[in-house]
Amino acid sequence: IVSALTIAYILISTSFQPDNTIRRKLQAADDGQPQPQQIAPAAGIPLEVKSSKQDRSQPPGDCRVLQGLPPTQNIAPVFAASYPGSGAKMSWNLISGLTGVQTGDDWLLNGVQWNQAVTVKTHFPHAEGNQELANMAQYGVLKQTFPRVMIILRHPMHAIPGYHNFLYEVEQGLAGHSTRAPISVWNQWRDAHFQEEMNRWIQHAAYWADNYGSPEGGRSPDGAVLERLVVTYEGLVSDKDGPANALAVANFLDATEGVSAISGPRLVKCIWEKVIKYKGQGPPEAGARDLESKRSGSSFRPYTLKQYDYMIESMEALVASHPDDQQLRPILESYIGWAKLERVARDESIAANKAAADANGAAAAVQ
Repeated sequence: IVSALTIAYILISTSFQPDNTIRRKLQAADDGQPQPQQIAPAAGIPLEVKSSKQDRSQPPGDCRVLQGLPPTQNIAPVFAASYPGSGAKMSWNLISGLTGVQTGDDWLLNGVQWNQAVTVKTHFPHAEGNQELANMAQYGVLKQTFPRVMIILRHPMHAIPGYHNFLYEVEQGLAGHSTRAPISVWNQWRDAHFQEEMNRWIQHAAYWADNYGSPEGGRSPDGAVLERLVVTYEGLVSDKDGPANALAVANFLDATEGVSAISGPRLVKCIWEKVIKYKGQGPPEAGARDLESKRSGSSFRPYTLKQYDYMIESMEALVASHPDDQQLRPILESYIGWAKLERVARDESIAANKAAADANGAAAAVQ
């Protein structure tokens, strides 16, 4: 047992790298995270201390987005867990802007060690995530290294196409967040991979819900620690609910030892407006990047009626397996209702197109 735990400790101290070029490019395109800044220390002041002493004062009636810098001490990072295409880049910048601490990823692609990051982005257990995390879980060291998780959900109707757009850009050698795949390419990929990716979306949500926090509210077994926070992409970008979601993120991260997040509702709202909505910014400030997708091409991504049915049934099964989960269930029920409405609209569109085609055919026959 001792030797196994020693091996596990060595594993988590090793810089894991992707095992193929495609995954490296995909992760880099997904993240869009700048390399850690190199800041020269002033005479007699250690680099790590100076890095933490950025000006955190806020101007009256305004706010300043904090820059993500190294922490003053090793910290126990929070997982930022999401299915690919669910706003990892957006959440990364918001987190840094609220905490003033740099973020990292499970592949260490941006060079930030895990214990030097306020959050570590992961897509695990999806294939794009670092599968070494499974070994850490097996040896019982995953939750020692990452004691808490923030799950970022996005409706699979939009997350799956987002993931496909990343794959298309990598395959075509295009810049990240630049081009949407043509509808014909989407339809072909969708029909080949939809069920597999829908299953992965479900598995991702279930894994983190099952392994962190109680169903009654995401707390530790003794109730002392909030181990799990669930937020949605839709909630973070919502004009109505976005500031409240950002405040929940700030309060959750503020509970990490060595992290001091901005938590005043007015300041959090102001930072949210600058990072998510770019309010009052010419070129984005440091820490507030261009987060909206500027991809060219149609955003229309249709599904077949059978695919809508599978999507709805899969989410209903996840609700049934987590009936008491007060964080997960309300979100899933909302997503299910949304998918049902989209299915109805799709059914009506197909019927209308068929009727128009029949009418055109009849008119042509008369002529």
